[in-house]
Amino acid sequence: IGAMLAAALVLCAIASPIAAPAKQSPTPAPASVAAQQPAAAPAKSGSELLLQLYEESTEPELKRHILDYIGSSQTKVAADKLMAIATSDGDEDLRRQAVDYIASKSTAANLISLYDTVKEVDVKRHILDYIGSSREAEAAAKLLTIAKSDPDLDMRRVAVDYIAAVPNS
Repeated sequence: IGAMLAAALVLCAIASPIAAPAKQSPTPAPASVAAQQPAAAPAKSGSELLLQLYEESTEPELKRHILDYIGSSQTKVAADKLMAIATSDGDEDLRRQAVDYIASKSTAANLISLYDTVKEVDVKRHILDYIGSSREAEAAAKLLTIAKSDPDLDMRRVAVDYIAAVPNS
């Protein structure tokens, strides 16, 4: 695991091209110097490399380690990647971990959207736990909808349990 991460960091460090020494020639005009040098591609950021490494890795433990970094990132790209992992990663544990990161910095509306997108019952149940612990009005409305009409009886029961646990005002 550490070796692959170290290799990614080394790749990041060497991704910046090293300029070749200039040939000794008469001093050309600045415009002709710029025309002779190709534009260098910007080096990928560490987070871009981590996203790439996550995609290319087949080792669940390495992916889990990378997911910790993605989950702690505040970028939109990382948030989008978390949503993609939560909805479509082949490893259910990684999907659940992505849900944990999403829920830690998300609103009820985002959790409800995620709940409506996910197909696997176990992951939906995990999301439902976060919706059930939210005190936002949208979460309460979604619990009521789930209790009334979710196709899975166990999900309806869990929603009822969360509704019953709400303290009376």
